[in-house]
Amino acid sequence: MKDRHLVARLNSWNREIEDNIDNIYTQLKKSVGVEQAVLFTLQLEVHNDAFQEYAIAIQSDVIADKTQARRDLIKIQEELFQFFEEWNLVIDQSNVHLVLEAVTEQLTKSMDQYALGQYTEAYRTISQAYRQASLFGEQLADALAAKHNEQYTGDVYTSASDYRLRMAREFGEHAFFVNVAMTNKLRETLAEDKFTAAQLVLQDNSNDLADTLAYAYGIDQAAQWERLWETHITYMVDYAKALNTDDTSAVSQAYDDFRVAHEEIAQFLRNLNSGLNVELFLDLQTSHAYKTALAASYFSTNKYAEGYDSLREAYVNAFETGFSTAKATTEQLPHKFGMITLDLDTQVLNVGSTDYLIDEDSIIESGRTYLPMNEAALALNSKVEWDSDNEMLQMTTEDGILTVRNEDQVTYGGNTLALENGLIVEGQEVKLPLRAIAELVGWTVIYDKENHQVFLAQ
Repeated sequence: MKDRHLVARLNSWNREIEDNIDNIYTQLKKSVGVEQAVLFTLQLEVHNDAFQEYAIAIQSDVIADKTQARRDLIKIQEELFQFFEEWNLVIDQSNVHLVLEAVTEQLTKSMDQYALGQYTEAYRTISQAYRQASLFGEQLADALAAKHNEQYTGDVYTSASDYRLRMAREFGEHAFFVNVAMTNKLRETLAEDKFTAAQLVLQDNSNDLADTLAYAYGIDQAAQWERLWETHITYMVDYAKALNTDDTSAVSQAYDDFRVAHEEIAQFLRNLNSGLNVELFLDLQTSHAYKTALAASYFSTNKYAEGYDSLREAYVNAFETGFSTAKATTEQLPHKFGMITLDLDTQVLNVGSTDYLIDEDSIIESGRTYLPMNEAALALNSKVEWDSDNEMLQMTTEDGILTVRNEDQVTYGGNTLALENGLIVEGQEVKLPLRAIAELVGWTVIYDKENHQVFLAQ
């Protein structure tokens, strides 16, 4: 006979999965229609049932049952792939297969590890599965957006979009594992080994977040941030423990402690980036901490429905914290994240969150895109000077100095070559061939022919 707490936990978890599948349906029907969205989400429900059958097979410890359950999972997975073919999506089928197969492999592996008491390994495998599942979602979303671009305009892949998703995923993962740590800390006498395992995986997540921050601001700043972040985690666990008591003063003190920790993190990030919305950051972080601790308290007293509801809210808060923080970072450092866009119809150059109107009759000359030298400097994060006496242009970038003489003789990195499309000099007005100069100094230039837009990325 199944333990009544296990039954309650499964029922509550299934309800959360159903809500998640409903959310997927809501998003899918916008692009593939109601009928296809219904059929796909029904298949997801079958997929979920198959995972539960695998979990039951582990408990029964019958090899034949596990083998059959795994075969069922692979068969259902193949049926999911058929939808992408029916939707005529331009998607790398082999890569999607590998990603979804990895999710299945990692989730079943984590169940095996957990059943053997290998909690650290199980949590780390779950972390890998989470990231692979996110990658699968991104690939599907990209393919649907490309096919139905009339509904999803304006965005192409950039390192900025990748950075925002990466940081949001890592904050979301933090919400999950800090809850695991809290829940097991509240059951300390029974689950110290699980708490220790969760702490180790949570440290992995903190390291990943620090690496993400280091990409934008450097190793030293990331190390300072990580020390503040680890203090915040300690206070969150203390808050969860206090919530599980009748000591209102302990609850109040623990709340004040993690609130102060959040304010220190927010101020640290604000010093790095004045564009960060500190009030939003604090609201999201405080809500995330409270909901995570509340979920742990519910789980420790076997209130699973309430626990899963709170955990989902905490995850959303954490995801939004990561996304908004990364958004502020990419807007602050547009050249680092390829957020430079030139609209050839409106002649508007967008650098991060700022638009510059190019006041020229036309920026197209002989089928080539030319920019006035000041706008070129903005676009390529450089300093440009024109020596009219010697008819020489000098562009100073982070990596070196580019010199153009006699309109088409260019020197950069010790090499001299001729520009196929040289400068256009009209009195004191100098225009640069955008693609030729950008590629010489290490930029990638992407032309969106359909929308008449040029994207620049370092």
